[in-house]
Amino acid sequence: MRKQLIIQLCLPLLYLCAITAQISAQDVQSAWHGKISIGDIPVLMHGDIALQSDGELFTNNGRLKLEGSYYGEPGSRAYRYVTTAIDTGMDASLFLDASTAGGSTEIIPELDESWDGSPVNLVKAKPDNTSGTGNNADVFYIEPVIPECGDYYVQLLHKGDGNNSVWSITGTTTLPLIKQLRNHTLLINNNPATNEKHSFSYYKWYKDGRLLKEGSHEEHGGSYYTGGANLDADAVYMVEVTDADDKHYFSCPYNYIPVALPASVKVYPNPVSRDNSRVYVQVETSNEKLLEHAEVEVYSYTGRYYGKVQAKGQHTIPVDLPGETGVYILKFKAKELETGLKAVVQ
Repeated sequence: MRKQLIIQLCLPLLYLCAITAQISAQDVQSAWHGKISIGDIPVLMHGDIALQSDGELFTNNGRLKLEGSYYGEPGSRAYRYVTTAIDTGMDASLFLDASTAGGSTEIIPELDESWDGSPVNLVKAKPDNTSGTGNNADVFYIEPVIPECGDYYVQLLHKGDGNNSVWSITGTTTLPLIKQLRNHTLLINNNPATNEKHSFSYYKWYKDGRLLKEGSHEEHGGSYYTGGANLDADAVYMVEVTDADDKHYFSCPYNYIPVALPASVKVYPNPVSRDNSRVYVQVETSNEKLLEHAEVEVYSYTGRYYGKVQAKGQHTIPVDLPGETGVYILKFKAKELETGLKAVVQ
């Protein structure tokens, strides 16, 4: 009979006992475990595993072949050593190969210095998340870590459906791509002469890990504009870019740097009524040339353009808003300055 390593189980809520004995594979009843460690040697288990909210699965370089289901309560964790995958005929990079997997378990990777960022398959199982987060991809997840510029941005990706479902870890090279335009706009350096010969075609902008916008180059995806307000000084901005060969890169993390403006611009009164919807844009500056060709454009909050008013050298510019209740954006544009103001009609 073929011999396999299996785990000797302790009582529920206690730590798992040592695993070293070579014995024949046998059935193991479903149980809740506090801590599980399988070492560096492949382990075969007949039965189910369920980790409590504080349960921990330590896999090191080993692999757990589970002929049953896995379930992790939210708060459970799996620790895995990650190195460049080596094909041994059994996909040694997998630390968990189960029939089904459900719940929500955080994977905490320990990255080997030799890892080149290439995808490493970690889990193979049919998702069963009926009582978990509601998203099959989130049965396993990693918390995003903001990298240093030049390091890998590490992600856990979920691919496939049913029994072909696989979670793999990947590292994407970060490049110094973001440029700041004044206090309200971020741009991507899409010049191959200065960005290591890349030509990008699609962009996804993130703020503190949350998606802000996405789009192609033609859809102005290569820039993020706040609408005129200052960028968030406490936030970290990143962009995922895709080139013509469908290769993905991440920008280095970017923190907003306040830029001294040549003028102070404000709008008053604010709000105004529908019966009298005139506002005034006040420009305080010592640079009179700034006002020579300045103008104020009027937009609805959804981007509809209503027209513009020329400053004509005035420090106070009257602007008549539409007599409809709503929020409007006033864009003050001058040669050395562009900023946005929000005005409300009640």
